[in-house]
Amino acid sequence: MASSRPDVVVCGIDEPSLILGVLFGILRKVPVFALVEDPPFTGRFERFTGFVAKVEKRLRTLLLHHLLESCAGIFCFIEKDVLKEFALHKPQVYQMMNGPSSIARDFAENLPEPMKTNGEYIVGLVGALTPEQGLDTLLRIIAEVRRHIAHLRLRLIGPLDPGYKEDFEANLKRFKLDLATEVTGWLPYTKMLAHLQECNVGVYCNPPTDWFRIAQPLKVCEYLALGKPTIAWDYPGVSRLLGGGRLGILVPPGNKTLFVNELVRLTDPTVRRFFEKEIHDAIQGQWSSDYWYGQVLDVLLKSTG
Repeated sequence: MASSRPDVVVCGIDEPSLILGVLFGILRKVPVFALVEDPPFTGRFERFTGFVAKVEKRLRTLLLHHLLESCAGIFCFIEKDVLKEFALHKPQVYQMMNGPSSIARDFAENLPEPMKTNGEYIVGLVGALTPEQGLDTLLRIIAEVRRHIAHLRLRLIGPLDPGYKEDFEANLKRFKLDLATEVTGWLPYTKMLAHLQECNVGVYCNPPTDWFRIAQPLKVCEYLALGKPTIAWDYPGVSRLLGGGRLGILVPPGNKTLFVNELVRLTDPTVRRFFEKEIHDAIQGQWSSDYWYGQVLDVLLKSTG
């Protein structure tokens, strides 16, 4: 800070980051840009609805409104509707998109010949294994699909919440999935990709909370990086990642019967190959993290003249 003068400041959207970023921008007389990857009040007020909580949220909203109005621009890597409550007028809001990482794409490009799976149809899910992630709904869906496809297996790639373990194992037995479900536990990133690569499709059936509706889930980006067709609830953020249904199958939220039918339909290799080709073509351009990082850089360079 003492030795060089920046041309631009980029900061997060939480109050401490914004306060420091805006203050530094004023002192150095340079434009300030905010980067949004999570809602400003992630989880902070979900369980508090009393008078004090309402007043606190209102005050914090006003503070963020004034700080954001001081910014030259805002990069949203979630759906920009998250900013509606701040009633912004001055800053330019840039709708960005998450994309497959360069690590995942490099991994996919250097894969050996696919291993034989003994005719199994493997459905994969990446992420923390908790009821808040829609696991109970997914188990019901998979149990129904197995009535049509006995050779289906479910691979859950991620850590199982210890507080959920007892209920999870009870549900596996209840739905007769204990012999058809694999839980890998936490894995390093490339090992996670290797386990995901062996799956035929990826799924996303998180419940319709405010966060999941606007999120652009990284797990869907990883499915795309490996060319895996995805079946997901039709939330705005997920729809953006799947090109409105061109790169995967979007199901009206809560329609478990249609979700089951689409999982059955994707057992057809011809259907899967259609999506695989669309995905392959897409991630060479706009559906890549490099593309969107380039968009951010272009805006920053233009702001400095």
